[in-house]
Amino acid sequence: MVCRRTKILAGIAAVFALIAVGLLAELWQFERAQDRAFTAQAQSVTASVKTDLEGLLANIEVAASELGETFGERDYTRAEIESIVRDKSLSMPELRGVTAFLSI
Repeated sequence: MVCRRTKILAGIAAVFALIAVGLLAELWQFERAQDRAFTAQAQSVTASVKTDLEGLLANIEVAASELGETFGERDYTRAEIESIVRDKSLSMPELRGVTAFLSI
């Protein structure tokens, strides 16, 4: 009788062990899939931010070149330079912080 009970308990334990192993394998696969999805999303966002920043820096570079040409035409007073830079920065959202610096 004891032997039969032990076999039944061992069988039940084996079933639970197999279920646990299956659940652990499923959890591992789920975590890998989540990691792949998050990595793909992060790479997509990073590429988008990089593209946006490159465009922003190109716009700033063009504005700086235009200002360089303007300043190369003749000598300006400090007030004229501040006015030119302020006007340029107000026309470009990317440069609006420059006016706050100049008003100090």
